[in-house]
Amino acid sequence: MQRAFAVAVDHRPNVLVMSLRVPDLAQTTQLVRNTAPGTSIAIVIDDAVDTEAAMQALAAGASAILDPPRQPGALTSALRLIADGRTVIMPAALRDTMIGRVTDRMLDPESIALVNLLSAREYEVLEHMARGLSNAKIAAALSVSEHTVKSHIKRVLQKLQCESRCAAALVAYRSGVVR
Repeated sequence: MQRAFAVAVDHRPNVLVMSLRVPDLAQTTQLVRNTAPGTSIAIVIDDAVDTEAAMQALAAGASAILDPPRQPGALTSALRLIADGRTVIMPAALRDTMIGRVTDRMLDPESIALVNLLSAREYEVLEHMARGLSNAKIAAALSVSEHTVKSHIKRVLQKLQCESRCAAALVAYRSGVVR
């Protein structure tokens, strides 16, 4: 935990890569997000996926859960997406588990209350974010500039009390914005 925190504070990287085996992963993720808010966090798994630890890390603000790289350039490509503000969840089993957990539950009243705070445009942005669109694609879909999209995303994250796009996407699923 100390090493990840020190790297984030001293170097302010665009993306910090940590192992799923980091002790107190969710706490470390939250600490890094609070200390270096411009740093996205990618969690790399090694063998069996600890679904609960991965879900806690995502809820704490991690931007990605990645399989160990098996092909040259795979990690670099994923890190570029993450640095661009995208959420990346590579293990299909984890994606299926996340979607199943969220869609199998009844809608969450707290998530619905938070989403109701959004303007109509912010709601549209949240919907596109939850579907995994990049800022550029959201801008094209809404016929606005990327700068405007970034402003909307910032307000969406603030109103939803989320640390990352991934956490906002979970609120979107829990509130029924997307299915």
